[in-house]
Amino acid sequence: MSTALVRITLLGALLSSASGALAFSPSDTGAVPVPAKVIVGTWNVQGAVAPCGVSATPSPILATVVFHAGGTLSETNTFPLTGAPSPWGPSKRGPGYGTWEYDHKTDRYTYWIRFFWFVNDIYHGYQQVGPIVVAVSPDGMSYTGPIHAQRWIYDPATQTHSAALDFCGTQTGERF
Repeated sequence: MSTALVRITLLGALLSSASGALAFSPSDTGAVPVPAKVIVGTWNVQGAVAPCGVSATPSPILATVVFHAGGTLSETNTFPLTGAPSPWGPSKRGPGYGTWEYDHKTDRYTYWIRFFWFVNDIYHGYQQVGPIVVAVSPDGMSYTGPIHAQRWIYDPATQTHSAALDFCGTQTGERF
């Protein structure tokens, strides 16, 4: 048998055995077979935050977070649609949007969320949440991690934002 024929035969055997190892492919399922996708999906999140460095009773947070394939996320929570009292007047918040990434060296996920605040139905600034680093459980059904957020207030006179409050706390997420 010629050397070229042996090479072609070996290449064919290798390719046929490799294709059998892939029981499904991303073109069939849409799923990318990488560890980063473990967090992709819908999560019920419970947490509690208070101003950082202050002895205060933490405020509870209940939210739904959707981690999308590709590194984006959407968030909504149980903040009353009618608003709630704040030092500036009745406050409302919009939905949160953000990004996430996976660090294969630490097996941790980091994410950021931003949402807008309104006082008396006028834009008042935004809240930047994160970076938040979480560890997903081995079964992929829960995660835990700290929360750090910063409230930024908008000044219409200068058209700039300035940091106003820092919040710290903890959270847990359960797959929906």
